[in-house]
Amino acid sequence: MKAILALWLSMLAGTALCAENAADTTRYVALVNGGTTKAGHEWVTRDGDGTTRVEFIFKDNGRGPELKEEFKLGKDGTFISYHVAGTSTFGAAVDETFSRAGDKATWKSTSDKGEQDVAGSALYTPLGGTPESFSVAFAALAKRSDGKLPLIPSGMLTMRKIGEADVTNGADKRKVQLVALTGIGFTPTIAWATTDATPRLFAFIFPGFLQLIEEGFEKNGAALETQQKAAEKELLVAMQQRLAHPLAGTTLIHNARVFDSERATLGGASDVLLQDGRIIAISNSGDKVKSGVWLV
Repeated sequence: MKAILALWLSMLAGTALCAENAADTTRYVALVNGGTTKAGHEWVTRDGDGTTRVEFIFKDNGRGPELKEEFKLGKDGTFISYHVAGTSTFGAAVDETFSRAGDKATWKSTSDKGEQDVAGSALYTPLGGTPESFSVAFAALAKRSDGKLPLIPSGMLTMRKIGEADVTNGADKRKVQLVALTGIGFTPTIAWATTDATPRLFAFIFPGFLQLIEEGFEKNGAALETQQKAAEKELLVAMQQRLAHPLAGTTLIHNARVFDSERATLGGASDVLLQDGRIIAISNSGDKVKSGVWLV
């Protein structure tokens, strides 16, 4: 009897260990043509040892990236090791690595390499990564009390919620949030995230072109895209009103080179005269400037 009990306990412990180390996979579908045509996928597998493996394939008119990504995260949710390999949209080789050991960060890609000392939490921003980088950024930012995350090699990432929606997949009903990431590029990057304590990517939508959405929720793509377009327009209008500097009066832009789109030529140095923000004249550079003109 004791032998049977010992065997049963051993089997139970083995089952628990297997469950702990079991892989968890999230699948996304890439759709084009208004969400009607499948053009690829992203499969994200999180192993029990902390390794995340990603397969991302997207093809539109025969072109698109094919990438395999693997990484591990630290306790703060940022990369401690990272590797992506494959081909870019137009077939160029992608091979990028990053590692962090203590306060030393090192990275290398086919177009860049470097290293720097890093103190505290900081997130590496891959040049040729997959959309799973959104999930890493969302979760790492959720751990930050100030809502800010330093970037490697430079910059500061922030995130704010600009909308939410209810999505369904049969009996599975969820609430997702539309967020704007600021700190990479000149305009905010918009994506849909889950709303749990450790948010991850739910959908990345490039209006009019691509819907990358969690498998099973494809029918929600059109409504999410419509809502995203309205929210993004409102966001950009608010940014323009806050950040724009109207050019009242007369302004002269000195030594500008004007591109002629009809002839596909770039002209020599010119002076461009604006009145209340609109171009009213283009003349040779060096002409006499009238008084009362703001010179740039």
